[in-house]
Amino acid sequence: MSCLLRTADVGCSAGSGWFRVSTAGSLTVGSTFNCSVHAFDVDIQHGVSVGQTLQISSCVGRNMVLGGANGAATNSLLLDGVELALISAARLRMQAQSANLTVLAVTGAQSTLIGRVSLYASEHLDVEAPASFPSLDATGVLGCSVNDSLTTTVGDLNLHGGAYGVNNAGATRLLSSANTLAVFGPGAASVVAPAIWQAKGDVVLSAAVHVLGRFDLQVQADSNADGSGALLTNGLQVRSSSVTAVTLTAADFSIGAAVDASTAALTLDTSGASGSIFTLGANVAGTCSVDQTELNDLLTHGVLQLGGNATSRFVVHGASYSGTASTVNLLALHSTSSQLVVDGSASQVTAPLINIEAKAGVNISAALTLNGRTMIDGTRLCCCVCASLT
Repeated sequence: MSCLLRTADVGCSAGSGWFRVSTAGSLTVGSTFNCSVHAFDVDIQHGVSVGQTLQISSCVGRNMVLGGANGAATNSLLLDGVELALISAARLRMQAQSANLTVLAVTGAQSTLIGRVSLYASEHLDVEAPASFPSLDATGVLGCSVNDSLTTTVGDLNLHGGAYGVNNAGATRLLSSANTLAVFGPGAASVVAPAIWQAKGDVVLSAAVHVLGRFDLQVQADSNADGSGALLTNGLQVRSSSVTAVTLTAADFSIGAAVDASTAALTLDTSGASGSIFTLGANVAGTCSVDQTELNDLLTHGVLQLGGNATSRFVVHGASYSGTASTVNLLALHSTSSQLVVDGSASQVTAPLINIEAKAGVNISAALTLNGRTMIDGTRLCCCVCASLT
């Protein structure tokens, strides 16, 4: 069940249809009920409590603004940061009809009484200042632009950019989720490096991602290294020669289309969870796996690094690489007990320079062919089925 609060000036023709809760008043809607407010503007001076969803909609064609200070926006329905802090609800939904929705500064303290925030604009949705919510769904049918840091403190961060995609630019480029980070299209997303996209759980890049700018892009699933959090991609492409590195870390990988770093270094490593195992060439449950099909989708003319400082054990299991990388690094460097093992079916790596390094040694117990200048660095080398170096 729900309540509907609709001002008399439903068409906004008079500009006088306000929804106002004065300092002497309050609004409480029961724990099992929703409440829908349709108004020209809102003025919340005292507590509003809604058991389930509070939906705020403006007139068709009137823009909406969330956050910032009182008076931060004109000619829009404004729910400022102070007003937001007076709202308690399982979900707050703001809907801009045939209009834009802009997010200004929102602190975690201002949004803490709301379980989930859902923002919908049938035109553009823009984040223009640092904003933090417990959980967030943000949809811009004609594009979703995040031009400052955007974080969640409890749950998911879901961004929908429609046919025009999600764009992450601005001075600070940080997307950080306390659970899942998801970027949806169907339009391609774009990000200006340097940037960090991270989540304590999964990172789901349903849309293809175009990388612009310079320096590095970091995408981190399982950012708290508890062993739960996969990185799922549907294509990533570096489109600037000034981007120098793309680093992907996760408890596991699911690579659904080409990850093309152009000339930038491309690194895939585990998230650093205790005992992390990187498996190359096969999909092995319980490990951070890159199978043969996924390996074929890792494209770079620079350095391709698999494993690294977060990998406790590296297993090469029937992998074959003969791509365009100038250097291939296979690394297990997490601790002095980190080992690299070659087992199972025959494996081969072809590149001008091949580096294999593990702090506790390299154990080769299956056929391994290395076509290129090769450096193997470990405290010991156990070659039960010796490698062929050409």
